[in-house]
Amino acid sequence: MNPSSHLIQSLSIPSHSTRSSPSPEHTVYNILITTPTHSYTIPHRYSSFASLHTSLSSLSPPPLPPKRSLFSLGAPSESTLVARRAALEIYLRSLLSRADRKSTRLNSSHPG
Repeated sequence: MNPSSHLIQSLSIPSHSTRSSPSPEHTVYNILITTPTHSYTIPHRYSSFASLHTSLSSLSPPPLPPKRSLFSLGAPSESTLVARRAALEIYLRSLLSRADRKSTRLNSSHPG
């Protein structure tokens, strides 16, 4: 298997949707990952991002966008979901960028 076929070429969160199952109703963010040979769309709830952030806490990840603003009550508005989706995409791209920089440093310090 060609290792370069697993390199992420692009990462985005082009959409979100509301699901009612499993209950209660919730929003999922559809993460689109493109490699040289495949594209994957993976739906995740905000709680998945929060779990990832917690698991990476020892690595000083960038700030996770908040789930709710200080003044929000009830279900988030569409504009709030769009803004959160964009912020989560920036968060994931920042994590990927950090991983790329770390990988580049490791590869350059160990010539093959």
